[in-house]
Amino acid sequence: MRVFLSASMAVNVLLCVLLIPSFWTGSRSGSGWDSPALVSAMLGAATLVLTGVAVLAALLSIWGFATLREHAGTIAKEAAEKAMPKAAEAAAERAVRKLLDLPEGEGSNEIARAYGSENNGN
Repeated sequence: MRVFLSASMAVNVLLCVLLIPSFWTGSRSGSGWDSPALVSAMLGAATLVLTGVAVLAALLSIWGFATLREHAGTIAKEAAEKAMPKAAEAAAERAVRKLLDLPEGEGSNEIARAYGSENNGN
């Protein structure tokens, strides 16, 4: 984006450098330009360049949004796949605690001992 802004600035400067002397000394047809006509021409040229930059920025933002959405979906999928085993293990541990009526905070070894003592008693 900076390249396009720099290019538009360079075009504006080039137009000013090349055209201002010709406006003040008169064009080849022999008629000179007065100050209001010169300012109007310069503002018109700047408006056209700015409009082109704005259209280009709009197109780049649409492309960038589509790319961002695609990458965000990929990143979210990878993060979910990475976090899923831990979440499943925690959910399974909570379900076993609830089934065996164990208080929260005891480790997996306590669950295994409690489960083993229930099997040994049967």
